[in-house]
Amino acid sequence: MFRKGFTLIEMTAVLILAMMIAATSTTMISQQVSFYSRLSAQKFVLEEAPIANSMMVRILSQADAFRIHGSRANALADTNGLVANGTVLVVGFAQPDGSREFGLIEFTRDPAASTGDLVFSKLSEDASTVVSSWTITGGASNVTFGIQNGILIMNMTGPNGGNIQYAASSSL
Repeated sequence: MFRKGFTLIEMTAVLILAMMIAATSTTMISQQVSFYSRLSAQKFVLEEAPIANSMMVRILSQADAFRIHGSRANALADTNGLVANGTVLVVGFAQPDGSREFGLIEFTRDPAASTGDLVFSKLSEDASTVVSSWTITGGASNVTFGIQNGILIMNMTGPNGGNIQYAASSSL
């Protein structure tokens, strides 16, 4: 006698196997989403911060003097210098012919945005206007400059709250 269909035991075995595959797949997808979320949260530290560090090292290793200000207007007018919590850093570069060049490193952020730009600008000979500029990093949520015991300290906060601190001294 030939029968058509499946027994209850066969159907139960297939359903249990399908449920095990679904549970395993769900767990794997959940782990992948969690891993991707963590990786995205660390993107600033893994990608942006090393680039910013490299640029700051290059700039500050050539500088022989610096001063900190709370705004671009104060920096260009050379007024209201700060020793902590400034967002603008003016750097001076001695030239071989005895003249000086100046640059400006400034953190700016639109109040509606979660991150801002750390920008280097070359200043005119009298350090009163910006001649040209380029972005060091665009992923920081805050950058402040301060001086502790004659050492320049730059605190950079990433978009997820991670804080990175850089230190440099002038060659004077």
